[in-house]
Amino acid sequence: MSHHHLTREDRESIVVGLRVGLSLSEMAKHLGRHRSILSREVHRNGGPSGYSGVKAQNRYQAVRQGCRRSLKVADPAIKEALRLGMERHWPRNR
Repeated sequence: MSHHHLTREDRESIVVGLRVGLSLSEMAKHLGRHRSILSREVHRNGGPSGYSGVKAQNRYQAVRQGCRRSLKVADPAIKEALRLGMERHWPRNR
């Protein structure tokens, strides 16, 4: 079973599976995922009757983009303190 994030295609398959009445276990087996992953995905994004693969994918991408944003610090003293602290904890030459 895969331990990677659900793809757009996975989410489209979930939409189709829900429409035709497949159980989460059947869909999970088809996708090679654990049933609990699909259960959390469906309930987090509208439940069995309101699940939208497009909205779920957009939400996932928005969260991922939020994780990648860099920290903007205007005060040079704070910026330098952060840089030094990061270098102390995560030196570049490991």
